Amino acid sequence: MRKPVILCVDDERAILTSLKAQLINNFGREYKIEIAENGEEALEIINEIKLNKISLPVVIADHIMPGMKGDELLAKIHQVFPKTNNIMLTGQADIEAVGRAVNNAHLYRYISKPWDSTDLNLTIAEAVKSYFHKKTIRKQNKELDKLVHKLKNYSIKLEEKVKKRTKEVSKQKDELKENLEIIKTAHQQLSVSEKKLKELDEFKSKFFANISHEFRTPLSLILASIDDLSISEIHSTNHAYAVDLIKKNSNRLYRLVNQLLELSKLDEGKMKILLQKGNIAKALRDILSNYDSLAKRKRIKFNINILENSIDAYWDQDKLEIIVHNLLSNSFKFTPEYGIISFKSNLNHSKGIPQINSANPYKGKYLSINISDSGSGIPSNKIDKIFERFEKVDVDQKLYSEGMGIGLALTKELVSFQNGFLFVDSPENKGATFNIYLPVEKSGFKNVEILDNKAEKQTNPFEVYEKSNSEKKVSSQQFIYKKEKRATNSLSILIVEDNDDMRNYLANNLNQNYNIELAIDGDEGIKKAIEIIPDLIVTDLMMPKRDGLSLCTLLKEDQRTSHIPIIILTAKASVENKIEGLQTGADDYLEKPFKIDELRVRIENLIKQRKKLREKYSKMIGYDINDIEISDLDGQFMKNALTLVKENMLNEDWTIADFSSSMNMSRSQLFRKIKALTEMSISEFIMSLRLEKAARLLESNTGTVSEIAFNVGFNNASYFAKSFQRKYKATPRSYALHFKNTGIKHGLV
Repeated sequence: MRKPVILCVDDERAILTSLKAQLINNFGREYKIEIAENGEEALEIINEIKLNKISLPVVIADHIMPGMKGDELLAKIHQVFPKTNNIMLTGQADIEAVGRAVNNAHLYRYISKPWDSTDLNLTIAEAVKSYFHKKTIRKQNKELDKLVHKLKNYSIKLEEKVKKRTKEVSKQKDELKENLEIIKTAHQQLSVSEKKLKELDEFKSKFFANISHEFRTPLSLILASIDDLSISEIHSTNHAYAVDLIKKNSNRLYRLVNQLLELSKLDEGKMKILLQKGNIAKALRDILSNYDSLAKRKRIKFNINILENSIDAYWDQDKLEIIVHNLLSNSFKFTPEYGIISFKSNLNHSKGIPQINSANPYKGKYLSINISDSGSGIPSNKIDKIFERFEKVDVDQKLYSEGMGIGLALTKELVSFQNGFLFVDSPENKGATFNIYLPVEKSGFKNVEILDNKAEKQTNPFEVYEKSNSEKKVSSQQFIYKKEKRATNSLSILIVEDNDDMRNYLANNLNQNYNIELAIDGDEGIKKAIEIIPDLIVTDLMMPKRDGLSLCTLLKEDQRTSHIPIIILTAKASVENKIEGLQTGADDYLEKPFKIDELRVRIENLIKQRKKLREKYSKMIGYDINDIEISDLDGQFMKNALTLVKENMLNEDWTIADFSSSMNMSRSQLFRKIKALTEMSISEFIMSLRLEKAARLLESNTGTVSEIAFNVGFNNASYFAKSFQRKYKATPRSYALHFKNTGIKHGLV
C-alpha cells in the first residue's frame, strides 16, 4: 500500500530543501514528502497522485512564485482534490490572496515566513489528522445516509401500509417476516466477514510457518554439507575462514527461521509447555557457559550469580534457553569493550515480588532472572516498542533486536505463555536491565506435559554458535585479520566496519596488495584517517556512534583528508540513499551483497583517478600563484603550500617543522598529504619549487647562475647546478642559452 503524500511547493530551493528535511524528520515514516519548485511542476505531481489513486492529506505552497501564484495553484489543486487541507506560506502578508485561497482553495491555514518549526509541525499534524478524520466521518456519514434513506423509505412504506391495510393483519405478518429476513441476512453477512478475517489471520500464520519450513530445508542442507567438510579437506586458511563464516551466518539464519516457527505456533494455539524436573541452577550454568568465549573476545566482564545448586524446580528447557539467549544477545550487542554484563538468578515467592503480587492469582515460587548491562540503554519512549513484532528500534544507530525484529517479541510472548512476567528498566545512558519471573512449581503452569528426565534431550534450535565453534579444531579466531607490514611504497587502505566478520573478511581479501588499517566505528575511523592519512577508505554506511555518511562529510571537509577517495558499502540500495552518499563527497557506492573482485576493481579505478589528479596538482608548481583557480579544498591546500614555500625560500631558519605548523598539520600528515597530491616528499616539493623559480629567472636572464642559486635558497652553486641538471637534463648555463636561442621553455633533453 502506497504512503499518503504531503506536497511542498516553493520557488526558493533552500527553503524547499529545509522544509522537506523537517517534514521527513517528523512525518517521513508514514508519509511520502514530494516537492515542486513551481505551480506547473506541482500540477504534474498532482495529476500523477490522482492517476495512482494516492491520498493527498496536505499541500503546503508558497504564495509569491514566478508564473502561477500560490492561491491560484491551491485553487486548481482544490478542483482535483477538494478534500485536501491546503496551507499557504508567504513572507508577505497579502489579505486578498488569503481571501481568494479561503474562498477557492479550502485554505486550512495561513503561515508567515519565517515559520516556527514547532508551529508548522503541529499545524501539519492537525491538518493530516483532520483530513483522515473527515474522511472517516464522510465514509460513516455515507453509510449512515444509506441506512437512514433505507429506514426512511421503509418507514414511509410502513405508514402507507398501516393506513391502507389496518385490517389486513396477515399482510402485516408477511411484512414482519420480510423484515426479519433482512436482519437475518445482515447477521449472515457479518458472520461471513468475521470468518474471512479469521481465515486471513490463519493464512498469515500458515504463511509464516510454511515459508519458515521451506527455509529450513535448504538451510539444513547447507549446514549439513558444511559439517561434512573435514578440516583436512580445507587446503588454505582463506577457505577455512570462508567455511567458518558460512556456517556462522547459516546458524544465525537458522535461529531466525525457528523463531518464526515458534511465533506461528503461538498464533495457532499449538504451543505446548514441556516441563522437566531437576536442578535448574545447573541448567542455567550450562546455558551461560556458551557465552564465556564471546565475553573474552569482546573484552566484556561477564558476572554470573546463580542460586544454590541443590534446588529442584520445573521448567521448559527450550523456552528457557530461547529467553536467556535473546536477552543476552542484545546485551552483548550493545555493551562496548571493557563493559560489564551481569546475570543473577534466585528463587522468590510471589509475596516478595511487588511487581506481580497484586496482578497474578498464582501465589507460589518463581525463578527470578536479572540481566543487566552497561551499554547505551533504551530511550524511555522506545521501551514498549522493543517487544512489538517486526519492530526494530534504533538505539545509537544500532537496531535493538537483531534480525527481523522478532527476538524480543518472542521472548515476551514465551514468558507470558508460561504464566510469567518480564519487566525492563533503562535509565538514560546507563544500560538496560531485564527482570524475568517464571513459575517453578507444576501448579504455576497450564496445559503442560511432563517430560521423562531420562529421555534424550531434544536438540535446541537456538544453541549459541560460540559453543559449537569452540569445539571445532579450526576456529574463526584463527582468521581474525593480523596486520602485515608491507613495503613502504605500498598503498594503504583504511577499513571502517562495525561487523567483526565483514571487517576481517575485507582485510583478509585486500591485504595481498595493500597495507590495511582497521576501525570498528565512525569515530575511530575519523581518528585513524587523520592520524595515518590512508590512500583510500572503505566504510560501511550503518555504524554505531557515527555512520558512514557523517564520516564522509567530516573527512571531505577537512583539508588534511579531503583528497582521500572513499567507498561506501551499504545494504540500503535505494536511489535516494545512493544520491545522499554521493552528495556527501563519497567517490563510490557499493551495494551489499557484493563480489570482492568488484570492490578490488573499484579500488584500482579510484587509485588510477588519483594519479591523474596528482599530475594536475604537480603542474601547479609551475604556475604563478595568482593564476591558480581554486575549486576545492585540495586546490586551496596546494595554493597555501606553494605560497608558504615561496615566501620562505630565502629564510635559512625556516624548517619543515615550521612548514607543517603553518599548515596546521603534523609533519607526517603534511608528508602524506603532499605525497598523495604530487607524488613528492616535502623536501622534493620544496626543491621542485626552488628549481622552477630558478628556471624562470634563467629564462629572463636575471643575474648570474650563482646569483640565481642564492635567490632561490641555495648556498652552494655546485649543488644547485647538479640539482638543476637532474630535473631539467641540462646545466643552468645550457638551459639559459637554449632558451635565448629557441625561446622554448623546459624543453632540453
